[in-house]
Amino acid sequence: MYQEFFIQKGVLLLPILAMLAFVGTFLTVVIATYRSQRRAEFDQVAQLPLAEESEECKP
Repeated sequence: MYQEFFIQKGVLLLPILAMLAFVGTFLTVVIATYRSQRRAEFDQVAQLPLAEESEECKP
């Protein structure tokens, strides 16, 4: 009974499209991050929370 209702109304179309858009955007960001040529800069920024007070951390 419920399956017939959802098939007739097309209610599931928008959530499916939204999920596909989200997955596509997420994968694009992940791939762009890992393929980036700025890996050394990413590594340096990732170490900032662990760094001692030094010249790099001071505003």
